[in-house]
Amino acid sequence: MTRKKERISKNNPKLIVFALGFIGFIIGIALGVNFVSILLVTIMLFLLMMYVRTSDNYGEYNIGSNSVKFLSSVTFLLCWIIGFMVHSLL
Repeated sequence: MTRKKERISKNNPKLIVFALGFIGFIIGIALGVNFVSILLVTIMLFLLMMYVRTSDNYGEYNIGSNSVKFLSSVTFLLCWIIGFMVHSLL
């Protein structure tokens, strides 16, 4: 039973990174670079900061989960940038 829980928890960070990247891309491609887009990105980055800060393992040095949480914010920003680049091409 314990192994199954580990397997499920290991797949969730990948889903979180993919979902946040997708949200960033959609915001970038739909809105481009304007006030609403910047406001949404700022709110999402604040929420991501709170997600990392309120984690159970915040004070511990745990490479697996903490790096994925940090990577999710970087992926969100990069996908937003790619999204508004595609928006400007269309």
